[in-house]
Amino acid sequence: METEEFFANLHYLPIAVFISLPTVFILTYVIAVLLGHVEAGFPYISDAATYAPESCIFSQAVNLITILMCFMIYVRYSQVKECIKTFASSTSLPKWNYWALVFGLISSAGLSIVANFQETSVIVVHLIGALLCFGGGTAYFWTQVYKIKNYVLKAH
Repeated sequence: METEEFFANLHYLPIAVFISLPTVFILTYVIAVLLGHVEAGFPYISDAATYAPESCIFSQAVNLITILMCFMIYVRYSQVKECIKTFASSTSLPKWNYWALVFGLISSAGLSIVANFQETSVIVVHLIGALLCFGGGTAYFWTQVYKIKNYVLKAH
């Protein structure tokens, strides 16, 4: 496979994350219901992934997804960095791009922490992971949309 061909298909990364994460949530829920660990209905994701084997499947799958997310975040960082080299005249855009990378990686680490530290076992660590995941995710998307995207649109 040629390098250019590989890079031409990187747009599938967000699609893979978008499909795989809810699929893992649904799979975990179905296993938990079938084994009688949760009642059919609409439980918290953390409740459906509390007991083995669904907690093991959930943790491993989410860890793999966070690797994909980290790669996706780095690809976006590199893409914006290349746009900055080509089009940008702003001195603040590289800073916002760097912080977007940091926030995205923090969010991914938080998701991995949430998946590996069950709420019933270590609630403090689980909640710290949730804060990192949702806080970092919010900061990541804010920097992407309001800082980077708006500047890139103005440059064209």
